Amino acid sequence: MIVETSMNVAPETIRALDEAAQTAGTTRSAMLVLVMKKLLERKKMSGNAFARVKYQKRGGIWKRMHVSLEGRDYEYFLDMRKGFKFSVSFFVSLAVREYLEELLADIISNGNKIPDNYLFQEYIFFHDNESPVTCWIFYWGIPGKLKKLFT
Repeated sequence: MIVETSMNVAPETIRALDEAAQTAGTTRSAMLVLVMKKLLERKKMSGNAFARVKYQKRGGIWKRMHVSLEGRDYEYFLDMRKGFKFSVSFFVSLAVREYLEELLADIISNGNKIPDNYLFQEYIFFHDNESPVTCWIFYWGIPGKLKKLFT
């Protein structure tokens, strides 16, 4: 399932993504997923319960950026927002600023071969409602305990 969505980011962020996508021969949306994956691999972050979501600085000049995301990528971005308490546009701006050049250099050095852009291939979530407790468990990937059962 494809999700059409938009976010507000600085014009430089859109321009950088578009130029990188053109150089790599892919789409803005695919480049966005790749750079977000790089952010998740590199940036050490911890969850933050009971805090407000942090947004980009107020007063910036923002432009609406339209993207088409696979449903799994869209859900992951929403889960990142919920767990880490940063807006998706904040994550996108951070990822582009810190990792886009490195990602593009990797792609170019690999003969413009685009790496697999799936953030995760396994997505499992459980909902348990045993009144009065509601529990949601999200797995992005297969946890070690489950891997042992299948190997």
